[in-house]
Amino acid sequence: MSNDAIPAEPIIRIPWRKGRRMFVLLGSGALVVASALAFLLSVGTLLGGSTQTIRAWLVCLVGIVGVVFFGAIATGSMKNYFGHKDTTALALSPAGVTDQTQIIGPLPTMTWSMIEQYNIAEYQRQLFLIFQLRDVEAYQRVIGSSRTMRTALKFNSKIFGMPVHAITIKNLQGRPEDVLHALYHVTNVPPGHPIGVPDQMA
Repeated sequence: MSNDAIPAEPIIRIPWRKGRRMFVLLGSGALVVASALAFLLSVGTLLGGSTQTIRAWLVCLVGIVGVVFFGAIATGSMKNYFGHKDTTALALSPAGVTDQTQIIGPLPTMTWSMIEQYNIAEYQRQLFLIFQLRDVEAYQRVIGSSRTMRTALKFNSKIFGMPVHAITIKNLQGRPEDVLHALYHVTNVPPGHPIGVPDQMA
C-alpha cells in the first residue's frame, strides 16, 4: 500500500496481488481455447450424423457462449496487464473508492455518499470486500450500461442479501485486516458501521 500526499485529498493505493493479473489472463485464455475446442468437436459430431444430436447442440451452444464470455475477459485482461503500468487495484480517498480490479466494464468510482458500510464477507470459502450500497440508483449511473456489472450487482445482492459492490480479496495485496485498516484510516469508521456523509468524515 502507498500513500500519495495530495493537498486535502490523501490517497491510499492498494496494489494488485503479485501474479494475480497474469493468473486471470492465462486462465481466461485457457478457457477460450477449451470453449473453442468444444465448439469444433460438437460441429464435427453434428456433421458426422451422430445420433446424439441434442447433446452435440448443447455442447456447441456452450462452446459459443464460452468463447464470447471468456474471450471478453481475456481481452480485458490483456488490456489491463499490458496497457497499464499502474498496478493499483483499489484507490481510497476522502472522496470515495475506485475499484480497478474490474476486467470488463467501467472502473467505478463510488463516492462515500453511495456507500452505507464496508466489511469482509465470505461466500463459498472465498473472502470478499463488500461495500453495501446506500444509493443504488447513483451506483447504477456510475456503472452505466455495462451488462456484466449490472448482472454482478444482481448476483452479489442475492448472495449477500443486500445491494453490494463486491471485490475478491485475493485480487488485493495484503491481508484482509490490512485492507480494513486502510478503509478505516480514510473513513474513520470501523467495518460494519454506517458511513457518514463526506463533510462528517473530515
